[in-house]
Amino acid sequence: MFLSILELHHFRNDRGGRLVFAPKGALIRGGNAQGKSNLLEAIYFLSLGKSSRGAADADVASYEEQGFGVRGEVSGAGGSFAIFVEYDAALGKRIYIDGQVLPRVSELIGRFPSVLFSPENVDLILRFPAGRRRILDALLAQESREYLADLFRYRRVLTQRNRLLKRITQAGVQADRLLHPWDEELAVCGARIVRKRMAAVGELEQSFVRFYRDLTSGGEEASVTYKKTVSFEDEDGAVPRFIEMLNKKRGEEIRMGYTLSGPHRDDVRIYVNGHDLQRFGSQGQLKSALLAWKLAEVVFLQRASEQWPVLLLDDVFSELDRRRCLALLELLSQFGQVFLTAAREKDLPLSEMGFEEVIIEQGTCIQAASEQLSADAGQSAC
Repeated sequence: MFLSILELHHFRNDRGGRLVFAPKGALIRGGNAQGKSNLLEAIYFLSLGKSSRGAADADVASYEEQGFGVRGEVSGAGGSFAIFVEYDAALGKRIYIDGQVLPRVSELIGRFPSVLFSPENVDLILRFPAGRRRILDALLAQESREYLADLFRYRRVLTQRNRLLKRITQAGVQADRLLHPWDEELAVCGARIVRKRMAAVGELEQSFVRFYRDLTSGGEEASVTYKKTVSFEDEDGAVPRFIEMLNKKRGEEIRMGYTLSGPHRDDVRIYVNGHDLQRFGSQGQLKSALLAWKLAEVVFLQRASEQWPVLLLDDVFSELDRRRCLALLELLSQFGQVFLTAAREKDLPLSEMGFEEVIIEQGTCIQAASEQLSADAGQSAC
């Protein structure tokens, strides 16, 4: 699967433009604060319908504009289709597939899968359990609509149960009668989420270990473990064990006013040479680990759909020496379409690998000429 055309309208600092991409991808080059990361964010919008930076939709529109639009044409094994993400301050956000509006934004997820690496997220993701849960959930949501539905349902039930726990704490109402139906539903959804996460981590670990070893030239060994707050030996025992744990912690939960067990409290732990990366890892190790994890996500999604997701690598070459840059490029040669950003040109064989070059200066994109690009795509404002 690859993105062939990208059009932006009032998106961040763009001035409106059209870019045509080759199946291999592109190197997006330019100085700081010129708009390189904005292009990756726009592609991410086509994939997940939201900002990769966690920005509100209104904050993504260009200065003094009331909305924005991102349009992409995507080609895959099942043919080509167009995605249009439109935001208007008065009307909200709407997403179209081949001109047909989707009833919910969440229905976009999984149609055009992507994986994003950003150095801004290294600490946010790898230092905190919530960040690690979030990247695992985002991956599985692209792989399985059933998982996404379970995740939404679990969060709704969890919110209601926590509100009820606060009411019990404050008003002293009878706990068992009120909590029982919520316990049952939380356990059923939670057990499915945990089983899916554990299976995914087991599959991801194989690629993650290999990629981390390649990026560090075999000098370090990594491993990953999923830590459950509700332990169970087999699938049949998951729901009863979940309910048992909720009952066991009921008194403590009523005192605290929130739910203490379940996938919202689980963790993914990464180890390097047997040491907990979150506690003892250097910044370089954290970046290498997140990059290896993201590469493993690409393999995971490809195995699930038999199509390569688009890989978005923001400022990936910074702080990497030439040896590690070349090792990364060797790994990327195995993948599908890749978009990379770089503040400056490094002496790397990107053009030989089929990467087109896009240079950005103050929101204007200058695209290198190529037989694979349309005649009108040489230069555009973006």
